[in-house]
Amino acid sequence: MNKEERHIWMGKVLAGELNEEENKAFQAWLLEDPARMQEFEQMKNIWGEKIFSEVSQDEVDEASKRLLSKMKAMESETVVYQLPYWKRPQLVAAAAVLVLLSVIGLSQYKGDNIEELYAGIGEQQKITLSDGTVVTLNSESTLYYPNDFESSIREVRLEGEALFEVSENPHKPFVVKAAGLEVQVLGTVFNVDAYHDNINQTVELLSGKIALKNSNAGEEAIVLNPGDLYTYNNREKNEQLEHNYNGFTTDWLRGELNFNKKSLEEVVLVLQREYPIEIILENREAKGKKLTASFQHSQPAEEIISLLAVLTGHTLERKGNTYFLK
Repeated sequence: MNKEERHIWMGKVLAGELNEEENKAFQAWLLEDPARMQEFEQMKNIWGEKIFSEVSQDEVDEASKRLLSKMKAMESETVVYQLPYWKRPQLVAAAAVLVLLSVIGLSQYKGDNIEELYAGIGEQQKITLSDGTVVTLNSESTLYYPNDFESSIREVRLEGEALFEVSENPHKPFVVKAAGLEVQVLGTVFNVDAYHDNINQTVELLSGKIALKNSNAGEEAIVLNPGDLYTYNNREKNEQLEHNYNGFTTDWLRGELNFNKKSLEEVVLVLQREYPIEIILENREAKGKKLTASFQHSQPAEEIISLLAVLTGHTLERKGNTYFLK
């Protein structure tokens, strides 16, 4: 389930539009991941504050068009989380929730200066910001950025993964905020992998120098030099700095899916971002299995998952776009 689908579902819960069975399914889904609970709490806070009055009709209409377009596309394919259809007024309410969630955490900006760039499943998006900085987004990632960097700091917010090629300006530091991470630079190239459901969040520095802060691990900044890889484990709550790293963090730019001693659970998360599928690991113990493998994004999803089943000793069953590894 991608970000827009999650937000629509949560909005319908808060609007009281689900029946008893649907509410039970939502509660079960919510309890599977603490990150979902946190995301839902954010929406509840916004809903309670009644910020809808601050959302313009143009924003609501635009969000409605996006959701209607997505629903139309869904009709022609099998999806795992098929949301029930609703009436037009209810759609507008859900669209307003989507617009509000787009500005969570962006209070440091003022007015209508914020733009949003989203890369969907299996997509990449590239943009040159007003200062000349080039950002390449990986699949299921969102970048929030101002039209112009008017303050003394060039600040953006990331959900997901992106490569930043920062334009040098010693008078205006460039700051990236992502899931508790804060990267400050003057001019450099680095990769940030901070999807909300990641087991590990990583920052790799390719050139230049950066100062990295992680609010989940203390306030002290860590300085990274070229070839350094910073990793924070969200489950064990520990951090690691590896020097002279020569791994796979930016291979996604070339359409490659390379895994080096990654758990099967981590591999599944990546594949679900790259393809419109769901993979269910019925054997919980299998989640921790480590594997090393390389694939091309041009390969069909079923081909890759079949190879994974062979490598890990599982049997594979498919129902629509859902794959079961047993």
